[in-house]
Amino acid sequence: MHTAPAPQSRPNAALRRLIWAGAIALLVLPAIAMLFTSEVNWGPEDFVVGGVLLLGTAFVLDRVIGSGWSRRTIVLTGGAVVFVLVFVWAELAVGLIGSPWAGS
Repeated sequence: MHTAPAPQSRPNAALRRLIWAGAIALLVLPAIAMLFTSEVNWGPEDFVVGGVLLLGTAFVLDRVIGSGWSRRTIVLTGGAVVFVLVFVWAELAVGLIGSPWAGS
């Protein structure tokens, strides 16, 4: 009789779920805000760009957490990924460095 191997628990599964849930929640938040105020005015292209940025970041963080690297390397790499996300988001919103894609 052949028995299937026991399923291996994914390391940091709760953290991975939290990252994905956070990315989705941050993407849904402007849609909810648009129902209650005219201060938030996102178009479809804003949601596409936000989705690419947030879900892309969640994907990269998920891969980094599951990489098997040391905790220090995971924290430093994850921090760098989040820093890049925040920088790109701010550049698109207000134009920190004045790129052609700046929102100002």
